[in-house]
Amino acid sequence: METDIDGKSLDIKAQKLEQLKEIFPDFFSEGRLDLKRIKDLLTDEELAGPDHFELSWAGKAEARREIQKQTSGTLLADKDKSIDFDNSNNILIEGENLEVLRVLQKSYFGQVKMIYIDPPYNTGSDSFIYPDDYAERREEYEKRTGVKNGDGYLNKLDLYKKNAKENGQYHSTWLSMMYPRLYLARNLLSKDGLIFVQIDDNEEHNLVGLLNEIFGEENFVSKVCVKMSHLSGMKMSHKEKKLPKIKEFILIYARNKEEVSLNPVYIQGDWETVLDRYDYIVDKENKDCSKWTVTNLNAHLRNLGLTDEKAISKFRIENADRIFRTATNDALAAQPHESVFRAITTTTGLEKYIYKGEEVLFASTKLRVIDGETVPVNTLGDIWTDIGINNLHNEGFVAFENGKKPIKLIKRLISMATDKEDKAPIIMDFFAGSGTTAHAVLELNKEDGGDRTFICVQMPEPNEKSGGEGFKTISELCRTRIVKVIEQLRSGTKDKKISRSQNFRFYHLSYTHFKKWNDQVSSSEDLLKQLEIFKQPLSSIPDDSYSLLVELLLKSGFSLSGMVKHNVTSDGVPYYIVEDKVAFALDKISDTLLVEIERVKPESFIVLSSLFEGEKADERMNNWKLQLSEADIEFKKI
Repeated sequence: METDIDGKSLDIKAQKLEQLKEIFPDFFSEGRLDLKRIKDLLTDEELAGPDHFELSWAGKAEARREIQKQTSGTLLADKDKSIDFDNSNNILIEGENLEVLRVLQKSYFGQVKMIYIDPPYNTGSDSFIYPDDYAERREEYEKRTGVKNGDGYLNKLDLYKKNAKENGQYHSTWLSMMYPRLYLARNLLSKDGLIFVQIDDNEEHNLVGLLNEIFGEENFVSKVCVKMSHLSGMKMSHKEKKLPKIKEFILIYARNKEEVSLNPVYIQGDWETVLDRYDYIVDKENKDCSKWTVTNLNAHLRNLGLTDEKAISKFRIENADRIFRTATNDALAAQPHESVFRAITTTTGLEKYIYKGEEVLFASTKLRVIDGETVPVNTLGDIWTDIGINNLHNEGFVAFENGKKPIKLIKRLISMATDKEDKAPIIMDFFAGSGTTAHAVLELNKEDGGDRTFICVQMPEPNEKSGGEGFKTISELCRTRIVKVIEQLRSGTKDKKISRSQNFRFYHLSYTHFKKWNDQVSSSEDLLKQLEIFKQPLSSIPDDSYSLLVELLLKSGFSLSGMVKHNVTSDGVPYYIVEDKVAFALDKISDTLLVEIERVKPESFIVLSSLFEGEKADERMNNWKLQLSEADIEFKKI
């Protein structure tokens, strides 16, 4: 069997049509969507009329067309700027995020457990307007604009400009920027995936409408209000036009709300507050304990999640003065003090209490061990006042102090969406900034032994707030922060084997290595010339065939962090085996390689057609195809 590799990203429109055809095959006639059949099946009440509710803005049609665009772009690995590249699941990508989202569609469709983004807030000073059509070839672009960087590549940063409030389509421009990115982001979410979008007042109302349209209003999960600053540092004049802003919002949506559940959020309480809260429950005058029942405290603590015996013993010792000897149970009262560890619960079982005598001294529905101490905790709602500002005064993090995304906030969101027992859940942030999300993932894994991995994307925009730290771009600032976090987390460990979730891979967005067929050619002479050109399919020959492999992995739907084995035959021919499923030959071929591929027996074999050289190249290729087919190995040429 022979098939060719499509050199482009996922065709969103074709994919949606295939999904529709699978659900409603009768909507199609001769492979085309038949609108008349749809209208015949549905009633007027079921079809949206001209007056239906919809979020509209100038440029929405163009924003929808952005979703349909494909790219031939790829990613270039930079192993020198990574940490343990070949042994890592974490990924940092330097590049324009819409194009990167397109590049990742095939490989990560439905694979991401959580997305967190902190996009431009559209305050009037955000620079986010730039051409989204990155697929334009650099020769065409240079001919039109003359803009290029030192390496001859497009420098879209020269086209960055601010979305000033004087712009007549101020809100529309922001919505057009966000719409395709959120749409493609939804494609990447798993069935039980969640997206968290941080925003302030400027576009919060429009963002809700946008997320409702893309994710469905039924998949709205929650809106959290987060206190992000303190009034004490704000200057107030005698009269103001508005109240000082100290909050931001986190909008939470699910890919499918029926498939997800949020882990509860707890914050540490204190004993005194708890005691004061529950003192009134027992009638001290009458000393009425008749409505309470006696249960074993150790069992009760285990039910609350305190399973470690040492922790239970420590709790018993530290809380000896809270242990009760109730007169309502003579057998208990006669026991030695050390063994009188009992909990008293209501007959309904809704609340749990520990007594000393007949007075309430302890009351809490939840206990957790925090920093080695057993403490009462409170369940947090949708207003968070405990986050505080960023504190990055740790050694080596001074340059990141001004980051407005507190690590505590991101860690909390990650804990809500993932469990430490999850198998390498992917956390994505395609507005990565200085790298707070990556920082939070690495720290949280260290704290609870989790195996979470991150994919972060950041444009190499100029770092205007570097403060002389030497970081020319935000993406370099982000990469450096990740390096420092990993170094700091490793410094205190004695583990010889470093987990794949404690390293990272660094990539750059780039152009395809393959030539693009010019479908505008019409004359026989030009067609023959193009056929001659395409005898060598590569437009650029990479120094390392691994760069070519990365592009093929992305366009074949393989993860960037998939297991890759680099092998060499006895006669010196290199080849790759990916995930023990697919073999790639990208440098040269030989009869020995064919025998080796048959022995390894992958599901498919992918080869550059240009490697079959000489007068009998086609005959040799057909022989390989036939021989591999007989071995049940799919043959794919490029």
